[in-house]
Amino acid sequence: FCYKHIWKKFVLFSMAQVLMASILLKVVPSRPLFDDPLLNICFGGVLYGLSVAVALRGNASTAGMDFIALYVSNRIGKSIWQYVFLFNTAMLCLFGFLFGWEYAGYSILFQFISTKTIDNFYHRFKRVTLQITTQKPKEIVDAYVHSFMHGISVVNGYGGYSGREMSLLHTVVSSYEVQDVLHLLEEVDHKIIINIMPTENFVGGFYRKPME
Repeated sequence: FCYKHIWKKFVLFSMAQVLMASILLKVVPSRPLFDDPLLNICFGGVLYGLSVAVALRGNASTAGMDFIALYVSNRIGKSIWQYVFLFNTAMLCLFGFLFGWEYAGYSILFQFISTKTIDNFYHRFKRVTLQITTQKPKEIVDAYVHSFMHGISVVNGYGGYSGREMSLLHTVVSSYEVQDVLHLLEEVDHKIIINIMPTENFVGGFYRKPME
């Protein structure tokens, strides 16, 4: 299903990740970092969340619910890790009802910490708005449209301080693209002014580079 709807390399990398994790868990000797279970849960949750975020950033996953979360997120264009946490919590509550609440409670806490870590470090589905002021609008638009498949709006005007003709450009990009876009625009116009603003909601067509 993921091979068809996400990407073949994504599935192959995910299988390699699961295989290597299983082998290393068997080969590398491990023991708890602390004697306190809560400390182990907190540090383990953060480290696990970081490892998942790194895998996702490399177009792979740790399998399990990651597959479902990525498929749905790709379809709706939004992160759904909070819903993944709710689903896992419901399953753990069922486990707690059947077998006892102590370990279920530890597991829910671990899931919360790891999910929040993933959500804070994996920003593929987050967007930002770029407000660009330049005296080279045509060169900027041509270079931007050639390199990135996003729309860009241009409003002509003049600088209130300098009195010179200027253009105000407006576009929305993925947070993963920001540094590449900035580098490109600064190459075209070294005097460019760019204001970067978080985009809470976005309605309309938005191109997102597919996973490879």
